[in-house]
Amino acid sequence: MSDGPVVVLAGGTGGAKLARGMLDVCGDDLVVVANTADDVEIHGAYVSPDPDLVTYWLADRIDPRGWGIADDTFAVMDGLRALGEDVWFSLGDLDLAACLRRKQRLDAGWRLTDAAAELARSLGVTARCARGCWRKASGSRSRSS
Repeated sequence: MSDGPVVVLAGGTGGAKLARGMLDVCGDDLVVVANTADDVEIHGAYVSPDPDLVTYWLADRIDPRGWGIADDTFAVMDGLRALGEDVWFSLGDLDLAACLRRKQRLDAGWRLTDAAAELARSLGVTARCARGCWRKASGSRSRSS
């Protein structure tokens, strides 16, 4: 444990992995600031890849590939491909659902911070501080096997 907050700046898979490793060392003192510069609207959804990666890693829900949600399916992306859509950015069905929900929230006037916090809370990670910051909820620091 540390004597105060430990801040990790996270961008991409490497930053999300670092954040997850630091969680084991810092526990509740960990604060992660994630990059939002790569956010994109695609397939009718608002995709925020780096904050989502951090959230999935901290929630121990990351897919073994290092991105996306563990055990996710890709039926929607397969369906889009079958319809001739150029799917250059493939999202799992659960990941896409989170991104669609985020887009709905943003369209309703929510701040990106609040939309990200909703997803994080649904996975046991509490949003904290300014835009793009996460902290693991107390009592749920164990890694899944």
